[in-house]
Order: sequence, then structure tokens, then C-alpha cells
Amino acid sequence: MGRSREGQKFIELLFRQNYNRIYEYCFWKLGRRQDAEDCAMETFLRAADKAAVLAAHPCPERWLYVTARNVSMEIIKKQARFVRLERETEASVRTEGELFHSVHELEEWLTGCLKPEEQELYRLLVKEEEGTAQIAERLSISYTNAATRIYRLRKKLKKQLSLAEGKEEP
Repeated sequence: MGRSREGQKFIELLFRQNYNRIYEYCFWKLGRRQDAEDCAMETFLRAADKAAVLAAHPCPERWLYVTARNVSMEIIKKQARFVRLERETEASVRTEGELFHSVHELEEWLTGCLKPEEQELYRLLVKEEEGTAQIAERLSISYTNAATRIYRLRKKLKKQLSLAEGKEEP
């Protein structure tokens, strides 16, 4: 991604001037710190991808709010799918006792494939409900690195869950 120096400076300025307002908007829409941070950062990642177009936009702040609204709606849809999946999983735990005897047992099986550093990340993210910024700070890594690790962890867990449901071969 060869972003121009001017585009990068423009995005940095846009970030400094608008991050707090976009974060607050996302928090208002989503109600959780972690989700609001993810929403705000995804908004600015999308802005960085479109820096040249956004620099010429008549109202970049409006573009940020529209994008934040869209990202928050995507997060809400993902959460709804997760809740539905969680309910289905709990139902399968109850009806197929030979598979998993409890949600805790299922969680143990899902996280059993994780490396120690991924298990620590999982603990911070799920058990302690830390946001990306807090995780980055606690692990002494950049925000981008933390967001990437969280993305990879979620992807790995989804794959493991697909294996549990028999949808995917190892």
C-alpha cells in the first residue's frame, strides 16, 4: 500500500482532529468501549485506504460519520450473528451431550489450539473485556499490531468452531 506522504499527513490530521468525536459516536451507537474503539479504528483504516479521494471530499468529517455509522451497523450485525450462534451452540451442548457437556468445555476445546501468547490475548479480550488500546498498552505493542493479532485470533477461533460444527476439515 504505497500511500502518498500528503495523504498520510492528511489522515493523521483528520485522526487527531476527529478521533474522539468518532469514538464517542461509535460508543453511543454500540454501548461498549471495545466495540467503539474497533469501530473508530476501522473507520480511520477505511479513511486511510481512501486518503486521496477523501482529501478532495467537500466534507471529510461527514464521510467519517457516515462510515462510522456503517461500521457500527456491521458490528451490530456480527454481534447478532454471534448471539444466534451462541444460542445454537448452547442448544447443541444441551441436546448433544456426548459432544460437549458445557459451554465451558466447548470454550476449553476452542482455545486449546491457541499458542500461549494467543491464550493471553484471548484472556484480555474475552475474560477481562479489554479494548484494543488497553491490550496494546498491556502487551507493550502498537495499536495496529494489537488489532492485527485480535483479527487473527478471531479468525483462528472461527475456524476451530467450524471444525467443531463439522463444516470444515482440519
